[in-house]
Amino acid sequence: MTLPTRRFLVTLCVIFWKNCTLTVAVITTERDVYNLEIPLNKRWFAVICMMIITFVFGTDLFSSENTGPIVRWVLSWFFPQGDVKVLGGGEGLIRKTAHFLEYALLAFLIWWALRGDSKAWKWRWVFMAWTLTTLWAAVDELQQGYISTKRTGSPWDVLIDSSGALMAMVLVAVVWYVISLRRDARCDVVR
Repeated sequence: MTLPTRRFLVTLCVIFWKNCTLTVAVITTERDVYNLEIPLNKRWFAVICMMIITFVFGTDLFSSENTGPIVRWVLSWFFPQGDVKVLGGGEGLIRKTAHFLEYALLAFLIWWALRGDSKAWKWRWVFMAWTLTTLWAAVDELQQGYISTKRTGSPWDVLIDSSGALMAMVLVAVVWYVISLRRDARCDVVR
């Protein structure tokens, strides 16, 4: 059902997931109900979940003030004699590595969702996955800079996130190339 063109005031918006369909139920002041159904598959659901995770990681809940003691405790397992101080506490390294890896995973999931069930290779998917991931990294850093009170947004973090996404896409391209070479070699042997 499509929404009417006349203006209305939305009083309630309900979002639910059922049978691989994201449904947004809009209830207006006139008590009209409109369901907007967006079919999604498990791949896009994984992308949405990862985006939510990265957004939550960018909140004050995961600021260095809140996670620092946990990171230092984990590092003390690997450096029991206090060698962790040599690494500058180690928190910065772990935080930047986490940035790199979480956005690499997000880029892979976006590429996977864009590819769908296709067996073909398209560079457009790689570029779109990298671009969308970089844009999401910028949104995350803006959120940290303007909404969070205990965090600061940094263009360097966007660069790290974008590098993680690029690394994931390079790995995907290399793996795809190696698999295609093996597939071609098997086809030549069969002929």
